[in-house]
Amino acid sequence: MCLDFFFLTACDLHIRDLHSCCTQSLLPQLLLDDKLGQTKFDGGYVHTGLLKGAQWVFDTECDVLKELVEKYEDYTLTFAGHSLGAGVVTLLTMLVVKNRDKIGNIDRKRIRCFAIAPARCVSLNLAVRYADVINSVCDYYDFEFLF
Repeated sequence: MCLDFFFLTACDLHIRDLHSCCTQSLLPQLLLDDKLGQTKFDGGYVHTGLLKGAQWVFDTECDVLKELVEKYEDYTLTFAGHSLGAGVVTLLTMLVVKNRDKIGNIDRKRIRCFAIAPARCVSLNLAVRYADVINSVCDYYDFEFLF
């Protein structure tokens, strides 16, 4: 896996968030792996390759996220990404919400995601179900506006 796939920072002082940001340096074999809605997730469908990327990040950094969440109990866990990275952090956020017990039982309202011009990667029912934690930011040039 490439090492510049994402980065983690713990921000202090006035910014009280833990940030995990995805870049667009995703592996092509993950991005092109879309079996046309065949991957079920939490009662809906997701992009297969982006889910694999999000699962890799979650598996790789689960212990780090748990440590940070437990150390900074009043912070929020914020994920952000742009374009294809936004698709990955969208699915990463959904994985974190579904597996909160693995990262210190963080409360759902302490998790959020900002997906800027995201790739369309989840079915409509999942978009509605996770709308309280995932914010999709698009402008009128973006054709696909659903996260």
